[in-house]
Amino acid sequence: MRKSLDYRPEIDGLRAVAVFSVIFYHSSVLIFEKKFLPGGFIGVDIFFVISGYLITKLISNEYKHTKNFSFLNFYSRRIRRILPALLFVIIATFPFIYFKTPPIFIIDYLKSIISINLFVSNIFFWKLGFGYDQLQNVQFQPFLHAWTLSLEEQFYLIFPIIYFFIFKKLNKYLLILITIGFLFSLFLSDYASYAHPAINFYVLPTRAWEFLVGSIIFLLEPKKKFFNKFIGSFFISIGIIFIIISILYFDDKMYLPSILTLVPVLGTSFIIYFKHDDNYFIKILQSKLSTGIGKISYSLYLWHFPIFIIYPDLNFIFQIIIIFFLSVFSYFLIEKNFRYKIKSNFFSIKTIFITNFIIILFMFHFLNSSKNIKYENYPEIFHQILEKKIDFNNKRDLNSEQIFSQNQKENLHIVGDSHMRVLWRSLKNDERVKNKFNLINQTYIPRGCYYAYDFYKIDFFSRKKADICTLDDQRKRRDNFISKKNTTVIIGGRLPVYLYSSPDQKISRYFDKKNKKFFNIVFKNENNLKLEEGIRNSINDLLENNVKVILIYPVPILDFFPHKKLFDLYISDKDNFHLNLKANPLTSSYSEFLEYAKQSHNLLDSINHPNLIKIYTHELFCDKISDTCKTHDANDIFYIDDDHLSKFGNEKIVNQIFNELNKK
Repeated sequence: MRKSLDYRPEIDGLRAVAVFSVIFYHSSVLIFEKKFLPGGFIGVDIFFVISGYLITKLISNEYKHTKNFSFLNFYSRRIRRILPALLFVIIATFPFIYFKTPPIFIIDYLKSIISINLFVSNIFFWKLGFGYDQLQNVQFQPFLHAWTLSLEEQFYLIFPIIYFFIFKKLNKYLLILITIGFLFSLFLSDYASYAHPAINFYVLPTRAWEFLVGSIIFLLEPKKKFFNKFIGSFFISIGIIFIIISILYFDDKMYLPSILTLVPVLGTSFIIYFKHDDNYFIKILQSKLSTGIGKISYSLYLWHFPIFIIYPDLNFIFQIIIIFFLSVFSYFLIEKNFRYKIKSNFFSIKTIFITNFIIILFMFHFLNSSKNIKYENYPEIFHQILEKKIDFNNKRDLNSEQIFSQNQKENLHIVGDSHMRVLWRSLKNDERVKNKFNLINQTYIPRGCYYAYDFYKIDFFSRKKADICTLDDQRKRRDNFISKKNTTVIIGGRLPVYLYSSPDQKISRYFDKKNKKFFNIVFKNENNLKLEEGIRNSINDLLENNVKVILIYPVPILDFFPHKKLFDLYISDKDNFHLNLKANPLTSSYSEFLEYAKQSHNLLDSINHPNLIKIYTHELFCDKISDTCKTHDANDIFYIDDDHLSKFGNEKIVNQIFNELNKK
C-alpha cells in the first residue's frame, strides 16, 4: 500500500471523534433519561470540513506537481473510496431487513436503496416529508444515514470542475471567490434553517459552505507561518472546546444547519489549520488508537445505523462489538483492496459498476413484487397501515359552483386543516352523510387554515403574507356558510398550535428549540385582535346567522408514531406480539395533553348556543382514571402518524357527530 507523504494522522483522529459522536447520537444510550451526546450529529459537519480540505489539497497538489489534473483519476478514486464498502453493507444487510420487515416499510426501504445507488438519497429522504429528527424515529430506514454520502458525492462531482476552472483561469481571485461561495451558502443555510428547515438539512446548496471552509483553510495554509506554537495551541484548545460544546449542548430540535453550525465547523478548522506535533490534544488525535479508529471510520459509519435498526433491543455493548467486527472485516477485505489494488481484475471499477447496476435491478424487482405481497400473513392491526397518508396537495376550497347543489339536501361544510381533511375522508364514505347532506370540503392545506373571519396567515420570520388562508379566502368562507338555510359547519383543527403561534411571540431561532406547538405560519388581524377573540367572534357570528356549528375539540397528540412502535414490537418478538400488545398497549399521557390543549379547551368551552354541538374528541380516546389516551385497539390503529387520526379513529368522531345530531 502506498502511503502519502502528506498523511496527517490527526485528521484520522478527528474522523474517530466524528464517527463516535454520530454512533452515540444514533444509539439508545441514555444518561439520566436523556440522550447521551445529543449533539453527536455534528460529526457529519466534521466530516464535511475534512472532505473539503482534503479534496482541495488533492486537486491543488496534483496540479502543482504535474501541471495537470486528471478528472478521470479523481472520480475513479472517489468511486473506489465510497462505493465498494457501501454496496457491501447494502448486500450484507438486505436479507436481514427484507425478510423481517412488513411491506409498508419495505417499499420505502427499497426506494431508498435505489436513491443511494443513484447518489440522490438526500433528496429522497427530504421528499419523504419529515425532518431528519423526525424521520429517524417514525420510519424504518436502515440507510437514512447514507444521505451524507449522496451529499458528498454531489460535492465531489461539482466542486472539482468549478475549483479547477478558477484555479487555472482566475487563480488571483481563487480565495476571494471560494470565500464568496462560502458566505452565500452560509447565509442561504441560515435563512433556510427557519424558512425551509427540512430541505435545508439535506441539500448541497445549504451544506456547501461546510466543505468550502475546508477549502479556505487549505488556501490559507501559506499564512500559517505567521503564527507561533503558542497561538496555535490556543486555537487548537478553542477548537476542542467548540467541538465538545457542540456535541454536549446541541440537539436535533435546534434550527440547524445555520450560523450556529459555525461552532463545530470552526472548531474542526482550528484543529486542522493550527496543528503542530507538540500539542497535547494533537498527540491524542495522532495516537495509534485514534488513527486506527479513524481509518475504519467510514466502515463504522456505514455499519452502525443498520445494526441499530436490525437489532434495536440488543445491549449497546454487543451492538458496538458487532459494529466494530464488521467494520474491521469490511475495511480490510473491501475498502483496502478496492482502493489500492488498482490493477486487479476483480477489485476494479468495472466490478463496482456492475454490482451497483445489479443492486438497482434487484431493488426494482423486489419493489415490483412487494406490491403483490399477501398482507394476510401479518397481524390484522398492520393491515390498515396500508391506508395511504392524506393528500397534502389540496390548497384551495371547492369552487362556489360546486357548493350550491340543486338538490334539497342540507349543506354540510367541513372547514379547517389536515386534521379536518382526514375527517372529511371518513365523512364522505359514510352512508348517513350521503343520504342527508351535500358534504363540502373547505379544508386548506398544507399548514392549515382554522376558520377565523378577518384573519389571514403570515410567515412568522419573514412577515410576508401566505398564499393560502388569505383575508379574501376567510371572507368567502363566511359567505358560503350563511348563503343557504339549513347549513351546518364542522370546524376543527390544531387549535393549540394556532393559539400558541402568535405573530407577537418572541422566538430566537439561535437559542430557542423547535417546538411542536409552534408553526412559523401564523394568524394575523389588521386591527391586532387576538386570534382567540377572533375565533370566538367568528363562531358566534355564524350561530347568530342561524348556521349550525359542530366544534371538533383538538385531537390528542403523541410523541411517537404508533405504527412504527408497533412494528418495533412486532419484529422484536413476532410469536408473542399479541400478548405483548395486550399487556403493554401504546398510550400517551392524558394529563399532558390536557395541559397542552388547556387554552383551546377554555376557548371552546366559553362558546355556547342552542345551534352549537361540541365533540369532545379527547373523551373518545382518553381515560381520566388511568391517565392514558389510546392509540389502538386489538385490531385497529387510531392514528396514521403522531397527530392525524386514521379512518378508524375518525369513525369514532363521525359516530359521535351523529349521536349528537340525533339528540337535536
